[in-house]
Amino acid sequence: MLGKVLRGLLSRKPRPSDLSAPLKHCYAELAAGRHAKAKSIATQLLADHPQSYTARLLLAQACAALGETASALAFADQSIASDPSNLEGYYVRGMIYEATSRPGKAMADFDRVLEIDTAHVAALDRKGGLHDARGEFEASLACAERLMRLEPGNAQVHHKMAVTMRELGRLTEAENALRQALSLDPAFHTAQAHLSLVLIELGRFDEAQQTLTPLLAMAPSDQNARWAAAVLGLLNARYETGWDHYEARESQRDPKLRPADIPEWDGTKLTDDALLINAEQGLGDQIMFASCIPDALALAPCCVVSCDSRLVPMFRRSFPAVRVVPMQTDKPLDPEAVAPLQLRAQTMMGSLPGRFRRSRDRFPRHAGYLAPDPDALASWHARLATLGPGKKIGISWTGGTPKTRRSLRSLQLEQLLPVLSVEGCEFVSLQYTDSRQEIDALRATHGLVVHEFPEAIATYDETAALVGALDLVISVCTAVIHLSGALGKPVWVMVPWVPEWRYLREGEEMPWYPNVRLWRQTRPGYWPDVLGEIAAGLQQRVRAATSIAN
Repeated sequence: MLGKVLRGLLSRKPRPSDLSAPLKHCYAELAAGRHAKAKSIATQLLADHPQSYTARLLLAQACAALGETASALAFADQSIASDPSNLEGYYVRGMIYEATSRPGKAMADFDRVLEIDTAHVAALDRKGGLHDARGEFEASLACAERLMRLEPGNAQVHHKMAVTMRELGRLTEAENALRQALSLDPAFHTAQAHLSLVLIELGRFDEAQQTLTPLLAMAPSDQNARWAAAVLGLLNARYETGWDHYEARESQRDPKLRPADIPEWDGTKLTDDALLINAEQGLGDQIMFASCIPDALALAPCCVVSCDSRLVPMFRRSFPAVRVVPMQTDKPLDPEAVAPLQLRAQTMMGSLPGRFRRSRDRFPRHAGYLAPDPDALASWHARLATLGPGKKIGISWTGGTPKTRRSLRSLQLEQLLPVLSVEGCEFVSLQYTDSRQEIDALRATHGLVVHEFPEAIATYDETAALVGALDLVISVCTAVIHLSGALGKPVWVMVPWVPEWRYLREGEEMPWYPNVRLWRQTRPGYWPDVLGEIAAGLQQRVRAATSIAN
């Protein structure tokens, strides 16, 4: 991680001084990746010139690249102390702080650089990146706009603006910025790949394919292009090619998730020792990919699954033949944690569908593969019965984060009035965010009650038991869809105009869960038709149940 501290530094010229020759030598060694040699040269420079803040700055960079964090920060501090106006000292220290996950301190240093030099492009770029990592996209865009004024002819700056605009849902502006970047640099493959993604999100799938096809021909190994091809292929249920390109995803290459000394599973049958399946991505994806665990067991009877700690109890209950352990967020699983098992091979959980779901007919018609806690399930059945005789309907209306398209796939609770007004139903909130204000306002304004059980959201195992006791779940695209579908519950999903690849481009079915029905927007951002159809379907369901009961 600390090696990344050198990004953006080596292109910056050293200050003119009588040390220019050794400085150039030291920078050349850093650029060549010979960090120990660079450290040796910088150490001699400091011995020859004890007052040199530049020598200390070089030592900070070399130590950072070698992973010697404490020394790197000490030399950066000394460089700043010897010349408080030394903006490069603040910049280098900010980079070290950023690389060691101290974003607040990094931001303060980049801000200090920009106080000294408002046109410091590298600090402005890093500051924007920190805002982006925090989900502060408006602030990130402001940094990009400042960069644009400084370097209007820089294709990278146009690309940065486009990426931030895409995060904000300003897709048409993002498209324009990407086309401007490509006009400045027609061979800018990353901008082409992002243009494909923006076109997909605009629902212009044919144009996206037209952009991708020549890009993949020119750069078949480009990770961004392959990711865009994966999204487009999976959206269109072209599973064979989609899963192949899906291997370009970032988590597949993340060393924090993968023990370095265990070979990648080649898909062949294992008779001895164990297969490690590394979880990745969010709760919903882990639940969805877990449907492939039985397939893996057929080839590797001894499996270890590393997953989010919130899923461990349910996975252990549902897959008794598997050794389930909590994943580490900052380091790979230690093989000693599963002793005496010997790990023979490993795979990422998201790579399992590429082996077992390569066509539509290879998705099993299951009735649920996760099992809630039976005692908790019985308890929730009893509690929900006290609400009255009506159907018990779970609802979720907000999902995701700003980075995962929350604005496109979420509603306000009051928008669900057509559904919530259906008689013969008791509605139960499955929101994991605090929704008390919306629920209280709905009751005060419309006299409609949405029951809320915060204790059911406190643990995922308890949430699973509550969902298991419901008659139906109605939700926007969020993790509760995967939980409900994997439990075998009927689920109705409100799908935006351009869905995520999991929900496919068209149709009412979701291959992962036979019990899911998809209700799609007919135009971007417009929910009334969807809600009206769901309300009508719910009324029909209630009438049918009443007729049977009578």
